[in-house]
This record gives sequence, structure tokens and C-alpha cells, in this order.
Amino acid sequence: MKICKNCGRQTEDSKIRCPHCGYLFEEDIDSVLRKMKSNLNTYKNEVVSMPVQPGAAAEQKPQAAPEEQKERFELLAEVAQLKGEVKALHGEIDRIQAARQVPYGGTAPVAVPVQQPVTPTLVYTQPVYGMATAPSALPTADGKQAKPTKHRGKFSRNFSINRIVIATLCVLLLGFSFGAFFFNWTDGAYAFRGFDGIEHFFLFHFKSSYNVKFLNFLSEVVRSYDFSSNATLTSICQTLCYNLLLYGIPLYFLVLLLSFPLLLSVFGRISMKGWHLFMAWVSFLMSLMLFGVLCWVGQFTLLTAALFVGMSANFVRAVLLGFFKGKMKLAGGLQ
Repeated sequence: MKICKNCGRQTEDSKIRCPHCGYLFEEDIDSVLRKMKSNLNTYKNEVVSMPVQPGAAAEQKPQAAPEEQKERFELLAEVAQLKGEVKALHGEIDRIQAARQVPYGGTAPVAVPVQQPVTPTLVYTQPVYGMATAPSALPTADGKQAKPTKHRGKFSRNFSINRIVIATLCVLLLGFSFGAFFFNWTDGAYAFRGFDGIEHFFLFHFKSSYNVKFLNFLSEVVRSYDFSSNATLTSICQTLCYNLLLYGIPLYFLVLLLSFPLLLSVFGRISMKGWHLFMAWVSFLMSLMLFGVLCWVGQFTLLTAALFVGMSANFVRAVLLGFFKGKMKLAGGLQ
């Protein structure tokens, strides 16, 4: 039994071609050519050496002519068929020899397999509920597989107009909140700036009366304010308001400083949305707390617009950052 190199099926030893795929067995080519040439020469010799009897031919011409023509026609048809097969075998031999050529001038035989064209198929996957799935990679015109779109994290290569516009507006609002520290928060005899509270907190260790304005406000306004007729409750409220102003103003200023990474998002590449949003809301809550304490100690009528402007700027900044574009989502799947 023979095994076909093309399809791998078995066939009989007497077969020249595979009955399944038509593959020509290479080891039988030489013997087939010799046999076909021998048969062709034999048929030619038989046609040439056919005996002709003049007397008998003249007498039997009407009866023998159709049989001779039929035999001659069959021989010629067989010869033509053999010629065609010989020509086909020569073409097959040329193809096999061309396939055996070694690239770059080598001498070792190299088998070049015949590759069948593969039709690209698109596989659709079932998306998971609540998760975004990336689209399947499609083959391009040159046959290469296209790279899927990468997930854009907080360090995206592309500029975002949304980030640029909102970050720029938020930086301006942050500047208003920061600038409010350098204006008076209260009027009257005990007027002080927000920055006075920062100086007193960081420098009172060197001089206990470093900032007289803020120190006088704490000692003469907060400590002397009557919150209730109950002395214990009044003492608790005085201590609470004193510490909220003493430590709250520097903490509020520190939160504003930690909000300045907004400058990195002005260029539209870095998002950091969570950080910006958290600092904006903390800034607003801190300013609201200071505003409430000053109103509680009876200074509402003496409050200036500086603290109110800074508090409003923090609120608007937090609202704008709610529309700030953070991580970009991929199309496809259930968003």
C-alpha cells in the first residue's frame, strides 16, 4: 500500500496517481515515462509495419477498408492520449524540480508545502454584564492582525479638550480661594486676615504675641463670647471654636496647596480626577466650617466678602470637577 504525501490516505501500489486528490507519486514517474515511451514506439511501429497485399486488397477493399480505418483511428487516438499524458508528466516534473530549489543557492532539498488560502473568521464573544469588553481584532488589508485599542488610563497619550477647559477654570477658581487669605475676613477693631492665622500657628513658638490681630480675636472675641447661660457649656463651646479657628485655618490653607496638582491636568493628558475632586470638596467643607464658626461667635455682621468668595469658588470647583473626564472607556459590551 502507498501513502499519499498530499492527503495522507492509503492506495494500492499499482496506482500512479492518488485516487482521492490526484497527486502524482514521484517515485513512479521514471518508470511511467519509460513505459509510455515504449508503448508509443510500439504503436508507431505497428502502424508503419502493417502488411499491405495488393491483389487481396483490391478484391477485398470494400469490406476491409472500414475495419482498417477504425483500427487506425483507435491507434492514433491512443497515441494522442499518450502524448498528452507525457506532456502533463513533463509539466509535473518541472513543477516538482522548481519546488525543490533551495533558497539562497543551497543544495539541500527543501519541501515547500502548498498552503491553502485561509478565510479569516470573526469570533464574537458574549459580553459580561456590567463590564466593558474590547472589540475583536480584525485582519487588515495586508493580512496582518490589527492591534486592539489599548485602554487609556490616567496617563493618556491623547489630549482631552474636556480636561484642558475644566482644569483651567478650576485653577482660576483655586486662585480665588487662595487669594482670599490675603484679604480681611472680618472688619472692625478685631479685623484679621486668613494668612494671619497661618503666621500665628507656625510662628507663635518664637514669639507668643507674634500676630496681635489674630491673637486678640481669639482671646478677646472667642474666649469672651457668651454661648449659653450654663458656664460649662459656654466653656466647651469657647474651647471648640478656639481650636477650630487655630487649627482649621492652617489646615484649610494646606488643603488648598494640595489642590495645585490641577496644573498638571491643564495640558489635557493627566487626569487625577479622584484627587482633584476630593481636595475640592474638602476645601469647600473646611471653608464652610470656618464660615460657620465666625457666624457662631457673633461676627456675621462684620464678615467681609473674602471668605465667602473663597468658599463659593471651592463649591463651583467641586461641581465642575464632577464633569471632568477621567479614564476613557472603550466602546463595546455593556457599559
